Amino acid sequence: MHQYMVKYHQTGVQDALVSLKTGKLDAFIYDAAVLNYMAGRDDGCKLVTIGSGYIFATTGYGIALQKGSYWKRLVDLAILGIIGDGEMEELEAQWLTGICHNEKNEVMSSQLDVDNMAGVFYMLAAAMALSLITFVWEHLFYWRLRYCFTGLCSGQPGILFTISRGIWSCIHGVHIEMKKSPELGFSPQANMLHLLKSA
Repeated sequence: MHQYMVKYHQTGVQDALVSLKTGKLDAFIYDAAVLNYMAGRDDGCKLVTIGSGYIFATTGYGIALQKGSYWKRLVDLAILGIIGDGEMEELEAQWLTGICHNEKNEVMSSQLDVDNMAGVFYMLAAAMALSLITFVWEHLFYWRLRYCFTGLCSGQPGILFTISRGIWSCIHGVHIEMKKSPELGFSPQANMLHLLKSA
């Protein structure tokens, strides 16, 4: 990667920005504060910084004092007060953003509203409707239809009940004996049961 980047080495920030505008460079990695300042004051607002310092490690700036200095606590409290009151953002907006600040925000940010999230609500409504249909079908089957499937409505084993018992006996290796009756020998259920037993 270093060998590739050496071909595009720039002598300074101004040269790099000119190369960006002319198309010789696609991107330029540099200090975020400097790039934000330059992009905010660019003629024509053609430059934009991506990530606002969140893509790479954000270290920020510090104030160097001697170890055990009397000023350390006072400076810490002053900086925390400035950050807590929002003055740091105001200073950054005043000195680092420049004339291109509003245009950059319009291009880079878009708020999510109900229209953007409508698909999620439609999917949620469809899932709720499907679960309600499944719930009603299960209760209908349990309270009304299960007796007919087991054969209690007609007095003979139902076809689904017969198939279910046949599959269960095949899986578990259990032979299920049924009482022979003249009516059962000629019914489709009995024929299906006989077919499953012989398989």
